[in-house]
Amino acid sequence: MPRLNFNSETGSAAIELIGFSLLLMLPIMWFSIDLVGRQNDQFAANSIAEHGLRAWVLADKPDSPNFELAIAQIARDFRESASSVTWRIDCGGVDPCLPKGQVVRLHIEVKQASALAAMRWAK
Repeated sequence: MPRLNFNSETGSAAIELIGFSLLLMLPIMWFSIDLVGRQNDQFAANSIAEHGLRAWVLADKPDSPNFELAIAQIARDFRESASSVTWRIDCGGVDPCLPKGQVVRLHIEVKQASALAAMRWAK
């Protein structure tokens, strides 16, 4: 049985490359892909919150279907399904949000990311 000599410089570069790529590169790539996905979700949440609230404020009436269409379209732009987006309108405890001149907040959640947009509903 041959003895192992750990001081020897002989070896296989292909095996070392495969070993290091499996041990080091795969976890780094997995972490990077996960980070980019989470960042996309946060960008989508911010964009949906800002543009969705603008669509809600500019609508003629608070229950306008254009608001939900705007949210669905922006979600599609970020390759998110409309079902993965949850939203909530908050008018500072006033229900319904009819008196103009108050601050309206839109809370958006896309998967694990969340965003908040606030705007004064003009008179």
